[in-house]
Amino acid sequence: MTVGLSALEFEVLQTPAYGWDSARTLIPMGVGVLALATFALVQARFARAPLMPLRIFRARSVSGARVSHSSTQAPAAPHHARK
Repeated sequence: MTVGLSALEFEVLQTPAYGWDSARTLIPMGVGVLALATFALVQARFARAPLMPLRIFRARSVSGARVSHSSTQAPAAPHHARK
């Protein structure tokens, strides 16, 4: 999980300098998404005591809070084009 979140954070920090279409941005994004998907799969399928039980996202209040948080925080991400 740490690798995935760190890669995504690195990707967001690289975006203003290189743009969204640069390999320096897309590769960390791919690594981050793949690492987080692998983490979720392992936790859902193989972990006897998962760090985060995925069943909590079935609750509408939790899912609604995540959507609300993501939609309000997304505009804060840097969207600068390469100069």
